[in-house]
Amino acid sequence: AFYYHPMALKSVPTTICHPMALISQLPFFLHTGDVRDTDVRCGMGSRNLMNTGNQLYRRLVAESAASYKASDKSTRNRINLSILAAIEAQEPSGRFIEPRNGFYCVLNAQKALVKISQALRERRRPKKIDSEHLGRRSNKSYLKKMS
Repeated sequence: AFYYHPMALKSVPTTICHPMALISQLPFFLHTGDVRDTDVRCGMGSRNLMNTGNQLYRRLVAESAASYKASDKSTRNRINLSILAAIEAQEPSGRFIEPRNGFYCVLNAQKALVKISQALRERRRPKKIDSEHLGRRSNKSYLKKMS
């Protein structure tokens, strides 16, 4: 169930005259119970990492990152759009959402594309695992204690 949050009115430009134009500028807010497994949750935390939509999103970004970095701007736009289309093609349809004031705000396509392109540009570092010490990350202070 979508509804318009009263605080959203503060971010809308006051120069818009037509009421339908005003409504189209407002973000959609969701109750926590209306969030789907296929949604991509923006933000940090284990709940976001384990979400099915976020797992698909991370896999698509990982598969496309190398070709994104080696391509020109028009090809990059197509890669961004293909990832957005794959998220939205799920059943039920996936959305990009972010937490705001105790609710979730559904991001429009433009903001979702910005998030996708940022994820594709980020440099992924492989995790350094020290297998000798019970799978803990290699840490200088930890290794000093062990010696």
